[in-house]
Amino acid sequence: MSIYDTEEGCISMDRDDSLGRHDNRVVELAPLSKVSIEDLRLMIDRQHNLERVLPRAFDILEKNPIAQGGLHLGDLLTSVLSVPESFWEDHPELSRRLVDIREELEALRVSIIEDWLPSLSRFDY
Repeated sequence: MSIYDTEEGCISMDRDDSLGRHDNRVVELAPLSKVSIEDLRLMIDRQHNLERVLPRAFDILEKNPIAQGGLHLGDLLTSVLSVPESFWEDHPELSRRLVDIREELEALRVSIIEDWLPSLSRFDY
């Protein structure tokens, strides 16, 4: 996938087909708010325009920290965590959003370990 910035918060993506072959005929133009989780994940993995893409990713992760693109649960967060440290140093406002997600996950972990798993264990057959 190749991604090009356009006006008014839209991006244009040349899509690869399911076999990974590039098809210049297939081009999407979409507002960043409408881009799929998988496409966001791919843009982050390729470190494409992180200043614009990461805020949208955080909008999703703040609602669902284990949001899934095309790989596995949490693949969007995994991609965000692969962003180089130098980017976070230059963008403290985005770094703070990542800290907030970490705190949410820590609270969720406590609920899982102390409440949900013990309650679910009674369903062993």
